Amino acid sequence: MFDFIIKNGTVIDGSGNKEKLCDIGIQGEKVKEIGILPKDKAKKYIDAKGKIVCPGFIDIHSHSDFTVLADPNSESKVFQGITTEVNGNCGVSGAPLYGKALEKRLSTLKNLNLKLRWNTIDEYFDLIFTQKKTINFATFIGHGNVRGSVLGYENRKATKDETKDMERLLSESLKKDAWGFSSGLIYPPGIYAAKKELIALARVASNYGGIYASHIRSEGDEIIPAVKESIEIVKKAEVPLLISHLKILHKRNWEKISEVIGIIEKGRESGLIINADCYPYNASSTELDSLLPHWCYGGGDKELFFRLKDPSTSLKIERELNGLEDKEENFWKNVLISGVHTEKNKYLTGRSLKSIADELNISPPKMLI
Repeated sequence: MFDFIIKNGTVIDGSGNKEKLCDIGIQGEKVKEIGILPKDKAKKYIDAKGKIVCPGFIDIHSHSDFTVLADPNSESKVFQGITTEVNGNCGVSGAPLYGKALEKRLSTLKNLNLKLRWNTIDEYFDLIFTQKKTINFATFIGHGNVRGSVLGYENRKATKDETKDMERLLSESLKKDAWGFSSGLIYPPGIYAAKKELIALARVASNYGGIYASHIRSEGDEIIPAVKESIEIVKKAEVPLLISHLKILHKRNWEKISEVIGIIEKGRESGLIINADCYPYNASSTELDSLLPHWCYGGGDKELFFRLKDPSTSLKIERELNGLEDKEENFWKNVLISGVHTEKNKYLTGRSLKSIADELNISPPKMLI
């Protein structure tokens, strides 16, 4: 007797076989039989006539590290058919969280109405897995967490001792069944990390059979050297590479995709394990502050806000931002606000930075600042 049968569905089993009209008998948490099954062999049945029945989808690049604690039902994913998420991407993970890295995430926790606090990956996993989650959960360990916990958001290279401390912290975290190590090299503090530091940490991931996943240092004008850097890192660290959301930013760079694919294929032919994920929409999705010059972030959020408020420094930032429109026509028109945290700014959702700036009779760079 099955617990329930899914009847009359068009089954695509994920093996590459052709779809077929049949039933699925489920007992406990396992598929026990696929075929033509009588109703009386199950306690319950679901009529899936006219629908496709398939295994759950895996979201290989997710950022639900904190929202899964706020909303364990994960309905936005389940309703898309996603049953497994891989988190901890782009250098940001749920743990470890110490020092400046913890301070930076407090605003995220506050916005999600989370009063929970933790430091280690063990404590984080305890919170995740004691909930009645609706999806499977996996994670990388974020370089931003590790670097932020050890030396904060300083705009400098790590010392030998700091690198050793990062290696220890990463090693402690990877012992707890994380998938590997991820970096976000356009975000602080990843933007300040030297290649040597990344190689040392990727070697730690290799020691635990992990993967190095990277939001590479450029996805636009400098994408060629960025891809080469990531390949050099995994070659020296002897670890598989996953290039996160492989894409080419700005029309002026689109022709570079052939060279990028060629570099990846050459690396694979040499024996390296190199893969990439890609999202199916014609846009980029990240925080607005990623448009600011990298030097603005040095020292953390407090220092960033001070620079934005300081008249002479904000003028310098504005001048640098003015060059973005020179490189790409309609640049600011294509920057859309997809979400905001405060109720008073909800009216900005869905609008371009250009339209908001025009309404206020200021330049888009000034609007951003």
